[in-house]
Amino acid sequence: MTKTILDVLLEQGKITPDKAQGLKRGDFDNEKLEKIILQRQMASVEDVAKSWAVVLNLPFIHLRGKAIPADILQIIPQELVKTYQIVSYDRENDRLKLAIGQPSRLRQDVDAVLTKISQNKKIAIDLAITTADDIAWALQGYKYQPTVHFPSLSMEIPAVSSPAVSLVNLTLPLEVLRKFPIEVAERYKMVVFEAPSPQKIKVALVDPADASAQEILNFIRRRNGLEIEVYQAPADEMTRVLERYKKAEAGEQQSTINKQQSTNNNQQTTNNKQQATNNKQQITDNRQQTTIGAPSTPSTPSTPIAESTPTPPISMEGLIEKENDLLDFLKENITQPEQLKKEIITGNIPRLLAALICLAVNMKASDIHLEGEENDLQLRFRLDGILKDINTMPLTLQPPLVARIKILSELKIDEQRIPQDGRFQVKVGDREIDLRVSTLPTINGEKIALRLLDKSSKLLGLSEIGFVGKNLKLIEEALKQPHGIILVTGPTGSGKTTTLYSMISRLDKDALNIVTLEDPVEYNIEGVNQCQIKPKIFSFADGLRSILRQDPNIIMVGEIRDKETAELVTHAALTGHLVLTTLHTNDAAGAIPRLLNMGVEPFLIASAIDIIVAQRLVRRLCPACRQEIKPPAEILEEIKKELGQLPAAAKFYRPGKCDQCLDGYSGRVGIFEVLPVDEKMEEVVVGRARANQINNIAKSSGMVTMKQDGFLKVLQGITAIEEVLRATMAE
Repeated sequence: MTKTILDVLLEQGKITPDKAQGLKRGDFDNEKLEKIILQRQMASVEDVAKSWAVVLNLPFIHLRGKAIPADILQIIPQELVKTYQIVSYDRENDRLKLAIGQPSRLRQDVDAVLTKISQNKKIAIDLAITTADDIAWALQGYKYQPTVHFPSLSMEIPAVSSPAVSLVNLTLPLEVLRKFPIEVAERYKMVVFEAPSPQKIKVALVDPADASAQEILNFIRRRNGLEIEVYQAPADEMTRVLERYKKAEAGEQQSTINKQQSTNNNQQTTNNKQQATNNKQQITDNRQQTTIGAPSTPSTPSTPIAESTPTPPISMEGLIEKENDLLDFLKENITQPEQLKKEIITGNIPRLLAALICLAVNMKASDIHLEGEENDLQLRFRLDGILKDINTMPLTLQPPLVARIKILSELKIDEQRIPQDGRFQVKVGDREIDLRVSTLPTINGEKIALRLLDKSSKLLGLSEIGFVGKNLKLIEEALKQPHGIILVTGPTGSGKTTTLYSMISRLDKDALNIVTLEDPVEYNIEGVNQCQIKPKIFSFADGLRSILRQDPNIIMVGEIRDKETAELVTHAALTGHLVLTTLHTNDAAGAIPRLLNMGVEPFLIASAIDIIVAQRLVRRLCPACRQEIKPPAEILEEIKKELGQLPAAAKFYRPGKCDQCLDGYSGRVGIFEVLPVDEKMEEVVVGRARANQINNIAKSSGMVTMKQDGFLKVLQGITAIEEVLRATMAE
């Protein structure tokens, strides 16, 4: 009996007999065995490829790192390498050495291709087995090596999975072409060229193996319940079809304008259509008197775009609105990383993405990171401010996952050279999640970062986010003032916007006109007029000028980014408005020199600013598993230095571990320093004092520093000493 790849893997000890249970010899051929083994991650891709080599009695070769001469590599055109997964890597006299990355196709279409190559080049072929990753690596050589001219291969062999179609001399009904909007057709180089029935269409693509195009077609199948037959078309013919499709659409719009302007034009258009109907070889409408390709000549075949009976359109709505409620879509709640393994093995990209977003929401992650490495795709979540490894996935999942995310956020799928930003929304049960998407090209493919904003979460009060005692009293007094600036400072991700929202939650929204300028709007607040900034169209400065004509009482400006915004904020505060805003500085004292460097006059700063808040976030200890400790003597001395003295019964805790938390922490809390700009501080500001001078004067006036506030929370058992030291390292 012929050996199978499973037999080889068992003999080599790559798969244990217990894992092979259920895979009976007669039930599966090698192609099905390969699929099952890789899906279940029973063996590596390389081990499976090597088992194919044994079964087929062929050598195995690694192409990665191998210098393939340009004239050898380009013997097989790049498109054929992509389609058939074969590459030429060496030549000895009259023998050409080829490697194949999909051995299962040898008895299908590839066998015919190899025969054709041998006949065309009049050369014998020595075949070896490699992996699909090695083929992908070899394909990179076409990008960096100069074109080598050699006798072209006359390859007229259609792939079994994607039959070839020539678009030349086909009559393409405009209504059929319109099943894919021109934007989709141009982006993915594909058109509908025939619709045999309402439930079936035939689609021509330049590259049927393209992952982005496959993702689009798979979604259209699911969204519309369609049967789609895929064909491969020559690139030059596709270009001509798309050009004429675009012109026909432009002509349709112009025709509509003309009809509105003149009844006579309407009548002429009708006559033209009638005349065209009598001659099916002619184009039926003035707007469609063009053919595919260059202007028709005896040497340029052409395809008319013809009028046709309207057919039901294909819904493209799904390209924007996907599975809205993830729990309904998944039919289960994903709460543990182990639950992702099933989706990874299955390889269903929509379910996998839905599952990892659902998991991130349940784990209270603020960010999702998908990072390609040399051999794997790494999934990481930012939990309580710290990045944590969640799972490792096969690198082959990277392109379709990236494509899926780009579809959801309406980004250009085929643009992989530059970063892109987008957004989309999902629901997880009754929670509305806004996801901000950022892509970044790296040497290992595109990196994806997703920022999660739970728009349905409730606003926290000032005491809930960490304001206590003197700091809380100062903030409450500043919020009662009719005008001035409350300035919140800190690095990115330190919770500044949450602090502003907490301040707004304390205000009487019924009696006040509150307007915000945000980029982005993170939470919806009832009773507040929230405006989304669009940097290239509607800046913070533009918004402020408009808001001042809206009779506001309170203005929130998401961030002071430039001199113009800083001056407008100051002007608003001095003309009777209370302004809440943020600035990127390390501490409260550093905000004054920063505004001076922006070009704001010191006397304006002194007059306008009421209070400056600096903050950091530290992780909360899980109350269920925290463990009491005795800190080292040097740590106790540092705490005494900051606080002056320690209570006799002071207790200190470190994180434990339990089922209710992750690494002994659960959630985060702010540590703050609040600097009021009183008369004494105004004199210092007008004198253009440096940050360290301002800081020293503030401390002597009784300001509680962030480190002091952090150590006070340590004594309350809220956080750990290590967390405070980490957050205030630069202090």
